[in-house]
Amino acid sequence: MVLPNYLRCALVLHSPASLIPGRYKFISDNIDRFKKIKLIAVSSYVKTEAQPFFKKKIRVINHGVPVKKFDSSIKFVEKKKLKIVTISALEQWKGIQDIIIAISSKRLRKIFEFDIYGDGSYKKFLIDLIYEFNLSSNVSLKGITNKVEKLLPNYDIYCQMSKGEAFGLSLFEAMACGLPTMVYDIPPFDNLIPNEVTKKVKNGSEKDLEKALLSYMNYKERELRGNAGKKFILNNYNMEKMSLEYCSLFDGF
Repeated sequence: MVLPNYLRCALVLHSPASLIPGRYKFISDNIDRFKKIKLIAVSSYVKTEAQPFFKKKIRVINHGVPVKKFDSSIKFVEKKKLKIVTISALEQWKGIQDIIIAISSKRLRKIFEFDIYGDGSYKKFLIDLIYEFNLSSNVSLKGITNKVEKLLPNYDIYCQMSKGEAFGLSLFEAMACGLPTMVYDIPPFDNLIPNEVTKKVKNGSEKDLEKALLSYMNYKERELRGNAGKKFILNNYNMEKMSLEYCSLFDGF
């Protein structure tokens, strides 16, 4: 509201409208004061949810990962116990509780550990859930980190069980490291990532989630998905590709 209305600017939409409908309505009510503005969505899912609010065309420019920063050599070997990691805001819609519940089963608690990096309003609920299932030796809340590229190679699986994610950059960073990953088969992941690259689980199915986790006990399966994910990010979601798309956007002003 403080910007001059004659500015040439791009507004990047980072969240689905269903998460923040009030903010989208506010933008929609005030966007016409800018005569030269372009709208960018970070995924097709964000674009689909945002389009009803705007008459203007919305262009999709996906995030990019600095692949050299996340380049690592992960050794895929047979293990008796695997370490899962999620890096996320601690919110209910992030689905962290689904992983905790899954590994609370008698079978899975013997073979999985789960580290959670992040902070947020859902933290107390997650702590209570950990103690409810007596998982304090399996699940750890690690707090906020800014050394993601150093942490990721220490793990075996990256899980992003969020429902309503705009893009899921942490997931893509994990893939760039070569970690095998797991998501729910819902937007935006159903469109952003092919089935052969990540393991997609039926939304909300505890049984399917347990089955997918157990399948990663096979180190060859981890290697297959990990290498496929790394190659996929290098070819499709690198920082250079994103930068070129933004440069072409500004050339068009």
